Amino acid sequence: GLITLHVRIDEREAAFFALGLGKMSDIPALLCCTSGTAAVNFAPAVVEAAYSQVPMLVLTADRPTGAAARGASQSIEQEHMFAPHSIANLSVSEHADANAAADRARIAWNASRGAKRGAAICI
Repeated sequence: GLITLHVRIDEREAAFFALGLGKMSDIPALLCCTSGTAAVNFAPAVVEAAYSQVPMLVLTADRPTGAAARGASQSIEQEHMFAPHSIANLSVSEHADANAAADRARIAWNASRGAKRGAAICI
């Protein structure tokens, strides 16, 4: 098929697995996780992707706007979490339609495959 799914329970292990896939294939692996601190576990592999110019896509869920400021469970400020080690930081509004989300995904894909390779982040 066009997509192979690899399920990993631990986010850090998943991130390094994705890094290895990207190194082997030169095709960005997509990392997905829930909101909050789960995404922080991707950081070491995102930094490694940046320094070794390995293409990677990171997609993290986020809580509704303002949830982190109110101290909601599973919420932290995620925007630009991986800067300066990411080549693109894109957010998709909770009110965005499917076309807007798909457009952001295309931008992230193209960024990860561009002249400066590394992790492109979508929240």
